[in-house]
Amino acid sequence: MTTRGWQLVGIGTAVMVALVVAGWVLFSGDDDTTPVEVQSSNSTLAPRSTTAPSSAAPPASTTSTSAPAPAPTQPTPPPPPPPPAEPFTVAVTGDSMSRGILTPIWYALQSDRTQVDHQEAGGFLIDNTRVALDQRNRTAPPDVYVMLIATWENAALQSGETLNPADPAWPQIYRRDFVEPWVRQVAAAGSEVIWVGMPLTRHAPTSAQNQQLNAVWRDVAAAEPNVTWVDGPSILAGPDGGYLEIDTAVSPPLRLFNLDGLHLCQEASRRLTNVVLDVIDQRYGVQANPGWEDTDWRSDPEAYKPGECPAP
Repeated sequence: MTTRGWQLVGIGTAVMVALVVAGWVLFSGDDDTTPVEVQSSNSTLAPRSTTAPSSAAPPASTTSTSAPAPAPTQPTPPPPPPPPAEPFTVAVTGDSMSRGILTPIWYALQSDRTQVDHQEAGGFLIDNTRVALDQRNRTAPPDVYVMLIATWENAALQSGETLNPADPAWPQIYRRDFVEPWVRQVAAAGSEVIWVGMPLTRHAPTSAQNQQLNAVWRDVAAAEPNVTWVDGPSILAGPDGGYLEIDTAVSPPLRLFNLDGLHLCQEASRRLTNVVLDVIDQRYGVQANPGWEDTDWRSDPEAYKPGECPAP
């Protein structure tokens, strides 16, 4: 075949292909398939929502975006117990006479709730006593002073160094300048006084002088609400109101006073102490230790020197 003949064949073949394609396009319009729309590359896309539909379940996550659940209510702890109460403090105050009541008061009251000590004091006319009592009121005032003085105070009075016992006005001066200032200082410190009057003694002139001091202290107690008077002379006096060394009205008879006719023996101390304990109980609600009288307080050699309080 000539070249011209091959060219005619190629042209014919191309015409046939074109006719087939045209027929396919014409018949494709009856197809139910919807053509896919293709967006151009420069179209603006809506932003992707970050909020899940309300009907969607929350994503499984260990971190919740909702409000935190309230913490479980903790039970309110009980209040702490109150601190232990301070012990009730008793200062038995005076000279050697006060030793007679110190020992039974200590046995009767000393405990974890009550503390008893001895405050040395000769009298308000004695300089070192005033200093000691002033310091006690400033540094460690007790709840109550149990006061029993007279021996050294009377000696200081009779010496005339501070007051003239021959001056009829000495009781007023003594009360105004010496006793009342201390009593009011005690009150300012929050303390009180149980004042045990000096008992009668064998030596009548000295005993009378002691009673003059007793009269001043009793008057102060009547005027000052923080002072309670215990009538020591009456508690230990005999049926006639006088000095009683041995009580024969009881069986067996009991010795009240030392052989010196001045210091207390065990029975006199017990009688005074029981009245003081009654005052402390009634005034402060502090009760004595049960059975204290059956302890060995009577054998204290500092209070009752061996051989000086023999049986009658």
